[in-house]
Amino acid sequence: MNFETKALAYVRHVLEMRQMKPGALATKAGLSPSTLTRALNDPGHKFKLSMTTLEKIAEVSGINPGPFLEAEDAAGLTLNEVHRADLMRDGPKERPFKWTLIVGEVQANVWKEPAGFPYMDVGPLHLTSTVREPKDCFAYIMRDESANLLAAPDDILFCTRIEAKDLATVQRETPYPDSPNPWRDALNGPVIVERRSKDAFKVEHTLRYLRRQAKGDGWELLSARTEDYPELDPDKPAKRRLFAPVQLHELPGTDEYRIVGRCEFVLRNDSGEQNFLATVRPRP
Repeated sequence: MNFETKALAYVRHVLEMRQMKPGALATKAGLSPSTLTRALNDPGHKFKLSMTTLEKIAEVSGINPGPFLEAEDAAGLTLNEVHRADLMRDGPKERPFKWTLIVGEVQANVWKEPAGFPYMDVGPLHLTSTVREPKDCFAYIMRDESANLLAAPDDILFCTRIEAKDLATVQRETPYPDSPNPWRDALNGPVIVERRSKDAFKVEHTLRYLRRQAKGDGWELLSARTEDYPELDPDKPAKRRLFAPVQLHELPGTDEYRIVGRCEFVLRNDSGEQNFLATVRPRP
C-alpha cells in the first residue's frame, strides 16, 4: 500500500471522526478546499497529498496520522485505530480491547478503497487466542462461495498475523508432487490474501491456500473453491477457473498479492440469523 493510499485513508477517517466535509476540514487546516476534494474524488490526479498537508490536518483534528501511515494492509487501518494508544494526538490513552475485531469482508472480484472497517456496526467477536495478543487477531466475514472448500457465505473467519516464525505451521515443509490428489497438499495453509490494483488504490480480499512450491524455495497460492478442482467432481467441471495458482518468491508476498494473515477457525453461521459470537447479520 503506497503513501497516497494510506494518506487518503487517514483523511477519510478524520472526516468521519470529526463529522466534517472535506472543504470545511481543508479551510480549518489552512488549505485550499480543492486540496482534499480533488484527492478524495480522483485518487489518480497529479496533485498528491503531502506530509505537510497531513501534519496540518493532524494539528486541527487532534488525530495522529502515524498509525495509518504505518499500516501495511487494509486490516491494519482498523487494528491500529483500536490498539494504538497514540492515535489521538492529545496524549496516550489506556484503550484495552480484549475482543477480536472484524476488519473486513472476503469476496472475489469485489474491489474497494482501503479504509478502516466499521467494526462498531457489526460488533466485536467474543473470541480471542490463548497464544496471540488481541492486536494480532482479527476476523473477516465471508461474503461469497469463492472459498467453499472452507467457508460459506456469512461465516466468520478468525485470523492471526503471520510472522516469520509461523511459517512452519502455515504450510507443509515438504509438498507431495506425486500425490493423486495434489489439491489436498495445501489444506494446512488457509490464508487471507489482499490483492492490490496497479495503483494500489483498490484492494480485493480472498481466502486461499498457501503451500511451498514443489521445486524451489518459494510458495504458491491456490484456490479454495471446489469448482477450481475438476478431480473433486469430474461431472461438474468449472466453466471458468476463478483462481489460478500464484507464485510467491517470498512472504508476505509481492506488490500485487500480500498475505494478510492465517485463517485459524471458521465460525459457521448456518442459521441465517446473527452469529452468537458477533452481531454480524447476513447482507440482504
